[in-house]
Amino acid sequence: MLDRLLPANPRVRMAIAVIAVVGVSLLLTEFALPSPKGAGGRGTPFAILFEFLVQGALLGLVACGIVLIYRVQVFLNFAASSLGAAGGTFGVLLIRLTPCPFYVAVPAALVVGAGFGALFELVFIRRFFNAPRLTLTVMTVLATALITTVVLGYIQGLPIFPRRATINPAALLIPLRPRLPFPGFHFQVGGLGLPFGFGEIFALWTIVICLAGLAYFFRYTPSGTAVRGLADNPDRAELLGISTRKLSTIIWIIAGALSAAAFLGSAFLTIGAVGTTATSANQNAAINLLLIPLVAAVVARMRSFGVAMLAAILLSIMEGAVGYSYATSGSLITALFFLLLCAGLLLQRKSLLRSEAQTAGGWESTDEIRPIPAELRSVPTVRNTRRALIAFAILAAVLFPFLFPVRLSDLAATSFILGITALSLIVLTGWAGQISLGQLGFTAVGALVGGSLITKVGVPFWFAVPMAVVITSAVALVVGLPALRVKGLFLAAVTFAFGIAADTFLFDKGYVNWLQPGTIPRPRLLVLDFADERSMYYLSLGALLLAAVIVVNLRRSRFGRVLIAMRDNEPALQAAGVPLVRTKLAAFTVSGAIAGFGGALFAVQQRGVDAGNFTAAQSLNLFAFTLIGGITSVAGAILGQVAQFTLTRAGNTNIVFAVIVGFLPLAVLYAFPGGLVGVLELVRDSFLRIVAQRRQIVVPSLFADYDPDALERRLIPLQPIVEGGPQQVAPGVTYRRRSVLYAKPPATVPPIHNGKSNGTTAPGTFAGAAAAAAPRGDE
Repeated sequence: MLDRLLPANPRVRMAIAVIAVVGVSLLLTEFALPSPKGAGGRGTPFAILFEFLVQGALLGLVACGIVLIYRVQVFLNFAASSLGAAGGTFGVLLIRLTPCPFYVAVPAALVVGAGFGALFELVFIRRFFNAPRLTLTVMTVLATALITTVVLGYIQGLPIFPRRATINPAALLIPLRPRLPFPGFHFQVGGLGLPFGFGEIFALWTIVICLAGLAYFFRYTPSGTAVRGLADNPDRAELLGISTRKLSTIIWIIAGALSAAAFLGSAFLTIGAVGTTATSANQNAAINLLLIPLVAAVVARMRSFGVAMLAAILLSIMEGAVGYSYATSGSLITALFFLLLCAGLLLQRKSLLRSEAQTAGGWESTDEIRPIPAELRSVPTVRNTRRALIAFAILAAVLFPFLFPVRLSDLAATSFILGITALSLIVLTGWAGQISLGQLGFTAVGALVGGSLITKVGVPFWFAVPMAVVITSAVALVVGLPALRVKGLFLAAVTFAFGIAADTFLFDKGYVNWLQPGTIPRPRLLVLDFADERSMYYLSLGALLLAAVIVVNLRRSRFGRVLIAMRDNEPALQAAGVPLVRTKLAAFTVSGAIAGFGGALFAVQQRGVDAGNFTAAQSLNLFAFTLIGGITSVAGAILGQVAQFTLTRAGNTNIVFAVIVGFLPLAVLYAFPGGLVGVLELVRDSFLRIVAQRRQIVVPSLFADYDPDALERRLIPLQPIVEGGPQQVAPGVTYRRRSVLYAKPPATVPPIHNGKSNGTTAPGTFAGAAAAAAPRGDE
């Protein structure tokens, strides 16, 4: 009906939609929203609208950077706001701490921002150019932490700036307005009396110049045309000889410059300089600042810069208007943004660009760990080594509280509980392929529900935990509804917004004070009092082992096999008669139940629930370290938490360790995209190959990717039995271990196949034994 009434011209439709959205926004801000108490009347002053219009336009530049990276490389860039922090900080410090003129500092900052974007692409993006999109997304998450904790600190230490010991910390908090051009210039908007000056004018001109530059680049330059072609059809662009690596560097240069321009513009604002919080040494502030740009980019379907800019401006204006009318509405606005994001995605069409369709599988593609080959499982050396390693791990975990201080035991118990949440990610992301970047939000729900049941309802701990599990699984079921329509990046955006909303809204006592548990007592079980830290440590360890056993059995069940099949090939699974809707919702439900179990236990272990334990940055770090460990296996989830625990403790010592800790996760992904569990798999397979050679056991799966000639030179040769103890290697073929090892056997030994010569395989070799074991086509 609506399509019939609207014109067929898409540009006219877009203009009508823009006018309608702007009109509705003005009606809401000027007539629907009340003024604060004591102000009288209704509506939002124009000064507030102007202030947040400028801030929203600057956030729109960040949204344009997100859209740009997605259009070409199809992944979510969580470093979009912090990418220009290096250049922006450099420019601000030039103006604040040196006599450098403003007109020199600004271009220098943009050049540094663009150069940092190019460096970021050359060092990290190019290394993972063909990697799964999931790996690239996590890599930008880790880069955000590195930039906000390490890079910005070293920029201030550059020799062109005064030594830190000589800088008064208060000087870094003085407004920049006196150092800007026209310091005496100011103006007002409306009758509220808020002063605006050169900073707002500079920000508006910066936005206009950036948008005009983007339009000119994509429409009138050969590189811009090539980028548009690459975004529409990557395969054809490569066939036409377009250098995709060069274009990747160009778009990251543009993204770095846009981010630096947004930083500078926000730092120069007279009121509400959002850039100073976005790029401070606070990863969570930088992550939270991404909410509006991310929602705006998703509303624009990651395609239109203009729609992304308009959406960011309107979202910022609505945030400012609601915040002006209701001073304590920050958390409510975050929750509304989450709902708006879900509604926008569910109402939009499901069509994908060609580049999106070609790389959609990159969000789900993950490598499974191969089990120990069946031929070697019963070998005493392999069996005893495996048992010894398991016994060592159990012994180390049991003795840990006796060998280390109570403080470390408490931190280890916390890591065990976070490991349970990591196991929930294994089910949801590693197996089902549903990306969740806000998994700690479900843990927060379990913690609040479990803690409230214990403290406010009086339910014993042993019954409150199962009830929290059930309620959290129901919440996860509701959050999983967008997964029925969206996937990949868009589902990642939904879960990311859910993580931020859970962190802010669920802990706002103004709205959900009834859910805040207060101080939570620890339980008792017969003679065990879990108020003791050592007892609580063992309870957390037992809970982790219980969750691991459940997840392992889920993987072996039909449910686990169906999830893997859905991740790898949805159409084939649907053709087999498996309901995808039910399977996806079941994956979210099971994952939420496991996360809720960890949350209820976490609330008791911490003796309370604090919002600082469930921030968006911590959710992203949990996801990142789970991927670093290995997101498809239980061992990978545990390894990721061990790595995070170790690096967190090491990073608290001095600045040198802080730098190392910042680089290590990136270095692991850089060298081993499969994660730590992939490294262990390589070591294990090397050991198994040695065992197979010495035992003369044919294991084709261990040598499938080996060059046959190199394999023949490395393996222990075999020879038909003449004397000594016989050994049966394959049906119908008997060999003995030779006492002398050599590269190749004598040419006089005939090749054997069921007692007959075939003359096709190198005689007496391990590869020859494998060939002999295989049936011939004429048998």
